[in-house]
Amino acid sequence: MKKTLKNYCLNATKSKLAELYELAERYAAVKNAIFTSYGSLKGLQYLVYPHEVRDEWVATKYAAKFGLQARQWKTAFDEAFANIKAKWSQAEGNIRKSLYNNRSFTKAEKHYAFYLLKAPALLYKAITFETFELPAKFEGLTLDRLKVHNILKVA
Repeated sequence: MKKTLKNYCLNATKSKLAELYELAERYAAVKNAIFTSYGSLKGLQYLVYPHEVRDEWVATKYAAKFGLQARQWKTAFDEAFANIKAKWSQAEGNIRKSLYNNRSFTKAEKHYAFYLLKAPALLYKAITFETFELPAKFEGLTLDRLKVHNILKVA
């Protein structure tokens, strides 16, 4: 369903409209900075708690370069991270389908792959081939961890 809203302003001048366009450009610049920096694998580790990045921006005064009020850039920040989360969720669903249909994995390897998909910090480490301890629930099982990590990286 589409809905059209028309807003009218009786005292809109060219200077006021120019200010609005400038604010919109700055808002878009914040979102673009987030997508550029955290829209790829680098952002995967921040999906659980994106406020870690936001807190860093506040501490280093990085957000001041956009020239927006705090509530404005924080809204753009939250909106951008929500879009990134949605994209990762969609990708996770596609990966789940392909893993489910993959006949080369054992039941334990599928379980391990699904576990990694639900733990973004571990998935990031697996995809970037960083070392991490195997969760206790997988101790004693025969897993080809490298095979699972490679498949997840390609998917």
